[in-house]
Amino acid sequence: MNRSETGEFLYRYFRKLTASFQSSLYKAAITCDIEDIHKARVDIKKMNALFILFDIVVPGFSSETGAHQLFKDIFNKAGIIREIQLILLFLEKKNDPDPVLFEFNEWLLKKNQIQIRQYLKSVTNFDRHKLKDLTRSVKKLFNRVSKKQLVINSWEMIDRSSLKVKYLLTGWNDPRYIHRIRQNVKAMAAIANQVSQVVPTAGLNQLRLDLTRSEIAIGEWHDRIVIINAMERFMKTTPYSKAGSHGHFLDSKDLLMQENADVLEKLKPEIKAFVLLIKSIAQKISYMR
Repeated sequence: MNRSETGEFLYRYFRKLTASFQSSLYKAAITCDIEDIHKARVDIKKMNALFILFDIVVPGFSSETGAHQLFKDIFNKAGIIREIQLILLFLEKKNDPDPVLFEFNEWLLKKNQIQIRQYLKSVTNFDRHKLKDLTRSVKKLFNRVSKKQLVINSWEMIDRSSLKVKYLLTGWNDPRYIHRIRQNVKAMAAIANQVSQVVPTAGLNQLRLDLTRSEIAIGEWHDRIVIINAMERFMKTTPYSKAGSHGHFLDSKDLLMQENADVLEKLKPEIKAFVLLIKSIAQKISYMR
């Protein structure tokens, strides 16, 4: 692709995402269906990945246009609903007759209904005029994109993120550090995937696969953290205190914690490996700068 084609490809991809997002948003407002809510959230995730790319091309683009802020409330509300659905699915698969787990399930269902109502308020308040303004800003942005600069800037961002991950590995046993590693891995994976679509020869294919694998593994760790945190919040409620024997419930929580410990033990060397891979590839393409 030349400069014009690269910009046009990214702009059309952004328009496709915004059209899909608005369609899911309108549908969710009518149906209150979980899948429609999730579909709109997935589209925002893809747009957020593009915003990282836009900020690479023009530093400060997202903050100046309010890109992230525009979708933030809907994305966060949909994320809470998705987390509740994740836990409900976990309990459904577990199919455990324990009365405490049953009460936990009922507590989650009530929370889910409250969050869906909150989500619908966010849909009503979504500023569609700002979305039109953002679309115009994106159109202007891509008159200035070249493949070469896109690759160079993307590698600079990936290299910086990998250095952050390298530092964060020193606090591997601290969940706060692992959450930050996850954020950086997600950002690097998003950039690798986006740039690979535009410039297949950018040298990102192997890294993209490694990042995706690590992103999935650390995502599974995060899913268990979500379940564990919800269990701990439930343990502070009246339904929990009145539910009878808590031994089985606590055993289920301990099992999740052990599974996460096992995942982290396997994941650490994988993350170290792609940090080294990034360093070696970045050195090889440094001549492009």
